[in-house]
Amino acid sequence: MVSLIELKSDYLKDLIVKDEISEFVKFLFEYDLKIEQVHSPNNVPDIKKQTILSLINNDSLNFKSFYSAFERRNPDNQTNWIYDNVFLFLLICAVKKFSLEVFWLKKVLLIPTNLGQDESSKIRTTFINILNGNYDSPDNIGSIVVVFLHITGISDLKQVHSNNTYQSLNQKLFPFSNIDFLNIIGLKAIDIIILKKDLSNPEVTKKLESFHGKFLQRTEKTAKWIVNILLLSTVCLAIYFFYKYNNASEDNKKWFDLSFSVLSFAGTSLMTVFDNRKKLIEWIMIRLRSLWGY
Repeated sequence: MVSLIELKSDYLKDLIVKDEISEFVKFLFEYDLKIEQVHSPNNVPDIKKQTILSLINNDSLNFKSFYSAFERRNPDNQTNWIYDNVFLFLLICAVKKFSLEVFWLKKVLLIPTNLGQDESSKIRTTFINILNGNYDSPDNIGSIVVVFLHITGISDLKQVHSNNTYQSLNQKLFPFSNIDFLNIIGLKAIDIIILKKDLSNPEVTKKLESFHGKFLQRTEKTAKWIVNILLLSTVCLAIYFFYKYNNASEDNKKWFDLSFSVLSFAGTSLMTVFDNRKKLIEWIMIRLRSLWGY
């Protein structure tokens, strides 16, 4: 979806200059990408590039020529590349697209790690489900599945699946995650879903893209304004009370003492709101979009 990508263009531009992820971004968003073919690559950066090249050219022979050697490795939880989501995702796409054996790659993904139960763990669960052909699991991160199916063409994207993924992504502030991989995948998933829905009507697509981008941007700005006004109002109220207290009689100051207790509690609450400002903005933004039938 062009308009949404444009909203995040600065983010993508920053990633393009990062060597470890540049080719992946260019590959997904069809930017100008030049990769020279390397025979028998043996390091991860070269294998990553050659995997992208194999996917672009639909060249199973090229991929098999170096993957057969790479899968003879025996990594452990100290091996850096087993935590490289981009690299693992590309390997999964190529292995599934070219109908190769998935046993070794599944074994790699099942290596015990200290990922815990956060997003990194969910990424790994999604990868394993994809290798098992379980694209509809509720444990999957939907955007990863959407982009995988788009790259490989293995299966059509189900309407329910695309709708759930689209809705889930648009209920979040951007960036969607602290993990670059999920942000890139999320942007591409929205692109794929929007274009797939309205490819038959270019005029509708153009209008929808224009409205959608503006709508998301405006609801996000409105939510930020509401939170900022809330914080500013609380600060102004505190200043007002201090002013009135300094000019109050001794009898009235007893009432102000009680008010200060309330203000102290409000101040603590204010600091909590400030610390969780992003979550509050996201909550208000979701309520606004829901109110307007989004």
